[in-house]
Amino acid sequence: MTNIGNYKHGGHTVNKPEYNSWRAMVYRCTNEKYWAYKHYGGKGVRICDRWLEPAPKGFMNFLEDMGKKPTNKHSIDRVDNTGNYSPENCRWSDQSTQNNNTSRNRFETIKGETKTVAQWCREYGVSIGTIYNRERCGWDFEDALFTPLNKPGANFKNKR
Repeated sequence: MTNIGNYKHGGHTVNKPEYNSWRAMVYRCTNEKYWAYKHYGGKGVRICDRWLEPAPKGFMNFLEDMGKKPTNKHSIDRVDNTGNYSPENCRWSDQSTQNNNTSRNRFETIKGETKTVAQWCREYGVSIGTIYNRERCGWDFEDALFTPLNKPGANFKNKR
């Protein structure tokens, strides 16, 4: 691939971060030798034809559809992480949003509200380590989340 980095297009300079995001997306979906291919292209994740054209055309289409990153802390994210890369399924997301949109997450539902374990832990100020340690001892998720930390034996009580 040609590294076009910073260059002029439509009167403005195209920044390297957007190009690098596009290039990494293409690599992880098309290059079998790329370390992340097994998690993307190897699992059938594809890129829309418009974005897959060779540089600079594919990149310019990508930039036209996605716009510039809101901040350098944002990266490309698929709304449906089992879907393909396309304008209707992609957004610029911060790390927290991306962390909550991965197939590795475990979701728990409490009183009809579903969140990731990490989201529940942040909301109630409990570490993920505490949850996992308690669950290893046989606690169910809600007990592990809602039992106060300062309760004697709360972290080590075997509930089996």
